[in-house]
Amino acid sequence: MESVPDQQFSYLIGLLVRDHEAVTHCAFWADTMEEEESIWRMFIEKTEEYPDAPIYHYGSYEVRAIESLAKRFGTDVTCIAKRLVNLNPRYTARSIFPFVPTA
Repeated sequence: MESVPDQQFSYLIGLLVRDHEAVTHCAFWADTMEEEESIWRMFIEKTEEYPDAPIYHYGSYEVRAIESLAKRFGTDVTCIAKRLVNLNPRYTARSIFPFVPTA
């Protein structure tokens, strides 16, 4: 998800959907704030096509954005919230990033 936080405007919601061997990239894009609700509804519809699939994300931003959009557009996201899986702790706990000294 991409947004302009100070304007509370989410302009991009992307999903990578794997259905058996088929992989599809879905990008819901809003050029204007008036289109934001439309891309939000498209996201909801797509997630409802796969009601048992986990929804992977990195970090807490997506959770907060989903909660905010749901509140603003009167959407029940209980089912989606249960499926969110934050991958960030799984990778950062097992990764050692190189130290790069600054000048």
